[in-house]
Amino acid sequence: MAFESMETEFVTSLHGRSRNPSPLTALGTLQGIRAAATEGLRRWITRRYGGGSAGTRSCRVPSLRAPRGGGRKSDGHRHERGKGKASSEFLFRKAVVPGDIYAVDADIFAPCALGVGINDDTIPLLKVDIVTGGANNQLAEPSHEDEFQRTEILLVPDYIGNAGGLINIYGEVHGWASDRSRKKVEDIFETLCKVFELARGEGTMPATAADSLAEQQIRAAHTRHGTAF
Repeated sequence: MAFESMETEFVTSLHGRSRNPSPLTALGTLQGIRAAATEGLRRWITRRYGGGSAGTRSCRVPSLRAPRGGGRKSDGHRHERGKGKASSEFLFRKAVVPGDIYAVDADIFAPCALGVGINDDTIPLLKVDIVTGGANNQLAEPSHEDEFQRTEILLVPDYIGNAGGLINIYGEVHGWASDRSRKKVEDIFETLCKVFELARGEGTMPATAADSLAEQQIRAAHTRHGTAF
């Protein structure tokens, strides 16, 4: 990026500024996992016992546990990483070959790095309750969203769950202090909670609710500035 900045000023993620956006992308992904786990717990309690005051309050305190059969992390083509010393970085870890990751029996599947991994071939293999990760364009086709509604797997809108890196870059462009960027990334948790609440109220998928919420915010911004939308 430093070499590119010699040719154009339209470059971010520079040394001495925000640098690598992946740490905040990862932090945002974690907020997505926390929010989805909270929503998943609320659904579980509601289905089995009804909501109730205590049940509703308990959903505000997510508890992430290891996937059934032991935790696991898959790193795409680099699935051999994690053996030996590197595995000490993770409390729960089990290496699997890339093609097998979709069929792992777990609570949460987090697609990262590679897009369009959720497709006609992989959706039937999923044995999870939640899908949320850091990859862009996780669905191969928008219509795949309907499959998640049918299977009741909670799908987090990718452009919210992986927004941490973009927030990092936006903060660099506008001269934010690093603490401000980090706080905005942590707000992804509350944003997703609002999306899930809106989806429940409207009886829609979270992605539809997220689009609706984004359009509302854009309209409000245009109204404030007196421009058309």
